[in-house]
Amino acid sequence: TAETLGRLDILVNNAGILAIAPLNDFKMQDFDKTLAINVRSVFIASQEADMLARTPSSST
Repeated sequence: TAETLGRLDILVNNAGILAIAPLNDFKMQDFDKTLAINVRSVFIASQEADMLARTPSSST
């Protein structure tokens, strides 16, 4: 962890979902969930990773 090692060097954004349905059957709730997981979570994780990567390492 960044707490143990002092900082973060890399982030791999490797999560996502795929909801499959005909367009007229695709619910807005499914669309919102897909965006939240595939886009919003990447943005949030990237922001957090950036803060950890900018933290000076205490081990150097």
